[in-house]
Amino acid sequence: MITILVNNRINKGTNYSRKLRKINKIPGIIYCVSKKKSIPIELNLSEIVRKLSLDVGNVLNLILNKEMFKVRIKSVQRNPINLKLIHIDFMSENLS
Repeated sequence: MITILVNNRINKGTNYSRKLRKINKIPGIIYCVSKKKSIPIELNLSEIVRKLSLDVGNVLNLILNKEMFKVRIKSVQRNPINLKLIHIDFMSENLS
């Protein structure tokens, strides 16, 4: 199974998301059903593109602060003109 390291996203909003994209990162979110909360994250764009095809429903492991989340890709947002990634939503299946 594919494992990807992610970081907490402290700031939110359009301006911060644009700054992330300029440094080759993209914003994302992990929806945790069992904890009834969401965790904003940032991912390295080149690592995501290199490691997986971004099909909705793919299962992978995300490591955030030494905690592993088994997640499924819920949705992928792309720029309609150049098809670059804008945002990824993950749904946590269980927490370990």
